[in-house]
Amino acid sequence: MPHMAAQYQYVPPDAVPAEGQPDMRVTNDERTWAVISHALSFVEGGIIGPLVVYLIKKEHSPFVAFHALQSLYFGLAFLVAFLVTFITIIGPFALVVLYWVFEILACVKAYNGEWYKLPLIGNWAANTHPIPAVYPVQGIQAPPQAPPPQPPAG
Repeated sequence: MPHMAAQYQYVPPDAVPAEGQPDMRVTNDERTWAVISHALSFVEGGIIGPLVVYLIKKEHSPFVAFHALQSLYFGLAFLVAFLVTFITIIGPFALVVLYWVFEILACVKAYNGEWYKLPLIGNWAANTHPIPAVYPVQGIQAPPQAPPPQPPAG
């Protein structure tokens, strides 16, 4: 199947959702993939599943890419914290509970179309895949680019 370039729809800056608000530009399919990227954490620990979703969807959906990358980073951070606290008895169990709580919250937020940032790593993922002012939408052509202004002659 040939790779199709993403089409973009111009959205004025004031249409970009505030933090904690749903992004109405996000499709149901994108929401589903974002939820899957977080939910896979419960199956395999949050590294392989989100990485696969990110690699498949990063060129097609900033929303899915953000959530998948965030879940991947969160899984890696959890793994490191788990290994560091493994010498204690309560540390790993507390981390597992916190990890699950935040991944469940991320699933709900992704399902609602929100650009929710997980603690500690949310900003890192947002820097990689920020909320775009111009969002890819299937079947919509990019607005024509205006030529740059010419300096006055003379």
